[in-house]
Amino acid sequence: GLNTFLEGLREVEFVVGISSPFGPFTVFVPSEEAFAELPDGVLDCLGRPEQSDLLMQFLSYHMTHGDVPLCNIGACAAPLNMLNDQVLFVSNAAGCGDGGESSGDGDGSNSDSKSSSSSSSDSGDDDTGVSLSGDTSVIAADIVASNGIIHIIDKVLIPPGVDIFAITLLPSCQGSSGSGSGSGSGSGSGS
Repeated sequence: GLNTFLEGLREVEFVVGISSPFGPFTVFVPSEEAFAELPDGVLDCLGRPEQSDLLMQFLSYHMTHGDVPLCNIGACAAPLNMLNDQVLFVSNAAGCGDGGESSGDGDGSNSDSKSSSSSSSDSGDDDTGVSLSGDTSVIAADIVASNGIIHIIDKVLIPPGVDIFAITLLPSCQGSSGSGSGSGSGSGSGS
């Protein structure tokens, strides 16, 4: 998932804006399986230069300012202001659990827990107890990066107001300049 996400950041030249010395940022990166669950043609369409604004909406909906380690996310749904000016609600069913000193109030202001030990992205433990907007789970958490923290999630977050199924119907996404998924065969049964 990280490679696909980074490729998107490069497409819109957003890598420079989130690289050190800028930040810190907390990034919720979808797993490869999450990207694979998107409707056919969506990634190809988002990768087109004409769709850079839409791609930027998607990418910035996965990022927030500051370090937000897992144990800073409270048990109740806490709002996170994402870089696209939308609010994402995050909750932690497990709480902090380690007896850490974080207040668990979800505001991300307590960044003393920056050095977490759960930095393996394929730990096999896919129930951290943390969910985003109710239906997306954090499956690997607190991966420390040079300019913040990465959490791996099991779904691609769809920005409010975006119809994921209509993206491939945009005029700029029609045609044969995609990378193989524009053959006209979809996963629906048609009419």
